Formats: sequence, C-alpha cells, structure tokens
Amino acid sequence: MKKAFKLFGLAVVAMAVAVACGNANNAPAEEEIVADEATEEVVEEVQAPAQTPAKQVAVEEETETVKAEKVDAKEQLKNEIKTSVENQKAVAGAAIKSEADAAKEKLDNELKDGLKAAAAGAAVKVGKN
Repeated sequence: MKKAFKLFGLAVVAMAVAVACGNANNAPAEEEIVADEATEEVVEEVQAPAQTPAKQVAVEEETETVKAEKVDAKEQLKNEIKTSVENQKAVAGAAIKSEADAAKEKLDNELKDGLKAAAAGAAVKVGKN
C-alpha cells in the first residue's frame, strides 16, 4: 500500500509540474511582448513617409544655423587668439625696450665715469709736468 501511495504521490507531483510548465509556456514572456511592440513601431516607421517637406526644411534650417554658429565661434576664437598674441607682443616689446634702456643708461654712466677718470688722469699728468 505504501508503494501505491508513493507512486500516486509521484504521479500527482509529475502532473502538477507538467501543468505548471504548460501554463508557463502558454503565457507570452515580457521580452516577447516588448519585442512585438518594437517590431510594430519599426513597421509603422517604415510604412510612414520618410519626412514631410516641412520637417525637411526645418532640419535644413537647423543645420544651417548650427553651421553658422560654428563659423562664428571659429571667427571669434581667431580674433581672441590674434588679440592675445598682439597683447603678448606689446608686453614683450615693452620689456625688451625697458631692458635696452637700462643697458643704454648703464653704458652711458660707464662712459661718463671713464671720461671723468681720463680727464682726471690727464690733469694729474699735466700737473706733474
């Protein structure tokens, strides 16, 4: 009798598993539903005209606007770089001029000191003779 109950229990469990698996296979999976919806959207897009003329004009105008903005940005960048370079040249020129003036003044002072020393030496020579 125990064997009969075991076989009967095993048969009931096997049938329950079979029914559960059968129900699981009959219900569409979420991925299948999403894939079906995506396929329907693609089919609708293919069947619809590519773009209406108004959309094409709007896209072309937007493209031209973006191109114009890029050209303006490039021109502005060029102007900023040019201004920066000119400012750097002016600063460098002023620094070089300042250094040149300082060197010239130093040489002038050394020349004056040399002339004074030479004149003093000449006066001393004259005084000895």
